[in-house]
Formats: sequence, C-alpha cells, structure tokens
Amino acid sequence: MPLSLPLAGIALVIWIIDRQTPLYLADRIALDGRQFRQVKLRTMRTGRDATSAITVRDDPRVTKVGRFLRNAKLDELPQLWNIMRGEMGVFGPRPEAPENVRLYPPQALGLLKLKPGLVSPSSLRFAREEELVDPVSWEDSYRRLIAEKAEIDCAYFANSSWPDHARFMLRVVRQMLSGWSAH
Repeated sequence: MPLSLPLAGIALVIWIIDRQTPLYLADRIALDGRQFRQVKLRTMRTGRDATSAITVRDDPRVTKVGRFLRNAKLDELPQLWNIMRGEMGVFGPRPEAPENVRLYPPQALGLLKLKPGLVSPSSLRFAREEELVDPVSWEDSYRRLIAEKAEIDCAYFANSSWPDHARFMLRVVRQMLSGWSAH
C-alpha cells in the first residue's frame, strides 16, 4: 500500500516524541446505530482527565505533534482502513462517539441511517471544529454545532448525486491544498 511507509514514519515520530501508542481506536456509531472502532493517529496525551468528551479550543491534551497532524488532517489517514473494511465510506456524515449521539437534535438522527464517511459538507465547512467549541460550556456549544452540521449534511445527502460528489471532491482537494482553513 502506497501510504504504508509514510504512516509508519508518522507513527514512529509519535512514539519517539510523545512516547505514546501511535494509533487511537475510538468507538463510533455507524449505519443504523451499529458501533465500530475508528482508527486514527494519536494526537492527544493519554491518561489525562478530559475536560470534555470532545476536543475543545486550545485543548491542553493535544500534543505538539498532534497539533501538526490535526492541522494537516494526517491523523485521519488510518481511517482508510475503516473504509476498506466497509465500516465507512469516502463520502458520508462523520461518525460520532456513542456518548455524543445523545446531543443530537431530532433532525440529526437521520444521519445515523447513512454510512459514515471520511468527508462530508459539514466536515469541510467546519474543518477547524475544535476552535468553535467553548472549553467551559463545551456541551452547549457542541450541541449547537451538531445542529448546524446536521442541517448541512442532511440537505446534501438527501439530494446528492454522483456529479455532486465529483464537485464535492474538487472542493475537498482545493481545501486540502489551501491548508484546511475553514470556509
């Protein structure tokens, strides 16, 4: 696999600099509410008490290496394994942690009927999502963010076609080349 060597190099850097297991496995909700283990590169310290169930603005748990990986979205690369296993697709709403599904507004529950994906319109729109989540009132700010993400993704996936996916993929490539700044 062409990405094996770069992933192994990144994993080695994580282990050498942060002295942590390079992979992070997280339970996520998939199609029809089934759970699966999402694979990512570790970007946060382990063993520290979490102030929230999600990453928040200026989260002290994010390591220096992790910050770089997150900014470049390289921490997401191992999810290609989830795609190969059929647990995720390339396009689809981002999978959510089981404990955060309780924050979904009614309009977001329809997203659980779709196969989760690596990218969605809302993940593009909120590429720097953690910057929008208040560390003090993270649950309220994340609940508002989920509602907005659900509105964007529900509208797209209810009416999208292959030409829409092709245009969307061009947007993904443009955003990757521009450094994943929020649009």
